[in-house]
Amino acid sequence: MKRFLRTIAIHTVIGAVLLNVVGVAARRFPVAFYCLHPKDWLKICMRIESSRKKIVGDTIVVGGSVAHQFIPYRTRGYDGVLTSNGSVLPSGNYILIHNALQRNPQIKRVVYVSIPNTIGHKFERSRTYTHFIKPFVTWRALTHFDREEMAQIMARNSVRLNLLPFHAILPIPDRDLEDGQEKPFDQFSAFSLHWLHRIKQLCKEHETEFILVSPPLPQHLATEAADWKNMRAQLKDTDLEDVGTTYFSRITYHSDEFLHDGVHWTPEFVDMHRDAFLRSIRESTARMSLCPPPHS
Repeated sequence: MKRFLRTIAIHTVIGAVLLNVVGVAARRFPVAFYCLHPKDWLKICMRIESSRKKIVGDTIVVGGSVAHQFIPYRTRGYDGVLTSNGSVLPSGNYILIHNALQRNPQIKRVVYVSIPNTIGHKFERSRTYTHFIKPFVTWRALTHFDREEMAQIMARNSVRLNLLPFHAILPIPDRDLEDGQEKPFDQFSAFSLHWLHRIKQLCKEHETEFILVSPPLPQHLATEAADWKNMRAQLKDTDLEDVGTTYFSRITYHSDEFLHDGVHWTPEFVDMHRDAFLRSIRESTARMSLCPPPHS
């Protein structure tokens, strides 16, 4: 009996070690693992690995899925573009920016491209676990969070389990962190606002310009958001006021008929407006060197 239990224990330990090795490898080589195990969280891991690479230019770009339509991330020929989706949250983009600035001291500017109602997302959302917790909340990333931030992020036991490398690759459903509390779409959550301030401070420490830019927005938001007065008020008299003023003043609106899902634009619209959008970004800084991506 003792021999049997010892055998079980040994095999359990070996299995746990092997699973952890696979879990670590999945984060380290996400492109290869995505081919075998196509999960959304691995797409974000691709950005994390890219953010640690050397780039030639002086500009990095982060942002949501609408930003990705206009300035797409590419696993090959990485050029400082780390656009992903809104559920990465400003906290995830902070880590991407931090990685890139550490690896590339020549960076002069950080461009965060996002629609207002996405950049203000709350933490307690159904997509947070897949796109932020799984890829970002690891032992390696814990140094980015202070005690209060950790308390909020780790408030649920299911999140703590993600610190085990093998947990992300287990065939179990992702946790839904939605708390049922509706956040007005035209306000920053306290969580997102906190991390935007941290990004601004990070850029200041690295003597790097921080620029917020909105992609084109659908016309209905021009009325519903009332010129984003609530968000403007949240930034007033803070270190983000100047950044926010420029951000909101440069928003352009276009007919809803060019939307294909209520949020994202049709490929035809993107192709038609990409060059003008990139020009508008360049106008935010005279020295910016951001080349248009190739048309897919």
